Amino acid sequence: MADDKKSKKKKIGFTVLAIVVVIALFLLIFGKKIFYKIAAHYIYSNVKKVEEQTTPAAEVANETESNISETEDAGIDMTDIGSGEYDVRDEDYITNFLIIGIEDIEGASNTDTMIIATVDTKTDEIKLTSLMRDSYVEIPGYKSNKLNSVYSKGGIELLIDTIELNYKIAIDGYATVNLEDFENVVDVLGGIDIELSSEEVEYLNTTNYISDYSNHTLRKGMNHLNGNQVVGYCRVRKVATIEGDDSDYGRTLRHRKVLQAIFDQYMSNDIFELYNITGKCLSYVTTDLSESEIEKVISEVVDNKIMTMDTSRLPVDDAYTDTKEGGPIPYSLIYDWDVNVIELYKFIYDDTYEEAVDKYNMVLKSRGEDTIEATCEDTEDDDLQGSSGSKKNNVESEESGYKKKGY
Repeated sequence: MADDKKSKKKKIGFTVLAIVVVIALFLLIFGKKIFYKIAAHYIYSNVKKVEEQTTPAAEVANETESNISETEDAGIDMTDIGSGEYDVRDEDYITNFLIIGIEDIEGASNTDTMIIATVDTKTDEIKLTSLMRDSYVEIPGYKSNKLNSVYSKGGIELLIDTIELNYKIAIDGYATVNLEDFENVVDVLGGIDIELSSEEVEYLNTTNYISDYSNHTLRKGMNHLNGNQVVGYCRVRKVATIEGDDSDYGRTLRHRKVLQAIFDQYMSNDIFELYNITGKCLSYVTTDLSESEIEKVISEVVDNKIMTMDTSRLPVDDAYTDTKEGGPIPYSLIYDWDVNVIELYKFIYDDTYEEAVDKYNMVLKSRGEDTIEATCEDTEDDDLQGSSGSKKNNVESEESGYKKKGY
């Protein structure tokens, strides 16, 4: 009996060794690209895909002129998916994906979560920028309104155009997930770890934000949350976060914390577990990316060993007005756009203050708008990281260090 067990162990050992040798030879002969293709095909086969979109000839013709870029750095080289109506900044080393969380309520689709996910091959980072849903924006073909009203007016195309018009960056692709599917994704990962305050615990355990009452089991401190608990946590606005952020500022911070926890949980698995988990998670995601575009993203992430994530929020502190019951739209956020776009450029494109101003002016000039001049050396390094959300001052451009001028 002992000899039989030894024989079986030897056979298993030889089998594993043979697999490793075959993979090693495969890599030597064909290189990593074949694995990127296989991975891309696997991902593409599992995600939900939107209908193919055609690119107007005018967009292709104007693509070079309408995307402001002077860099020669290698990158993912994907195409801005906007209509081409608005000049935007588009750098080779940066790829921006719009992540949209959709909640269907009585037949209406609300995009209460909008995050720009950036792959940066210069700093080898993934960056997440939350766009607050109450942001007051210009909407092509409509009156200005809150950002979360755009999707219901004209779908994903109008939302992307609105973001490119106002935030002046190129959007290269998008992915959507609804709340029910998001719950399933967290459960596939086995849950995530989130630290909760006593106030958060009290609120989540005594309200219907966590829809399954058997999950009202949270306690102060670190909790391992399942999907149903995470969805409830993400929706909370009336209780401050453990960091002290309240209302929608706290809600968007919770979104970023959850995505960071999902990223950490996902990366903690070994390669064999990742294969199974990835397929299940992707079945809940809808994207417009083609198989070849997915392959490019995979190769950039793997080749550049992108393993870290940074997060931010717009608008930045001290650069917007919270209208409360007044303003053009009640309870909306009126941006100081000069300050916010420059801080966005610094975060996404790794700019110095001077570089951000120069690039911003290039976009403004190409749109026929007044350019700006800087009247201070720089704003604070962590402006875009500001998460307190408690500073809601009425900001004038000159007070913020920016002043309009003719170019």
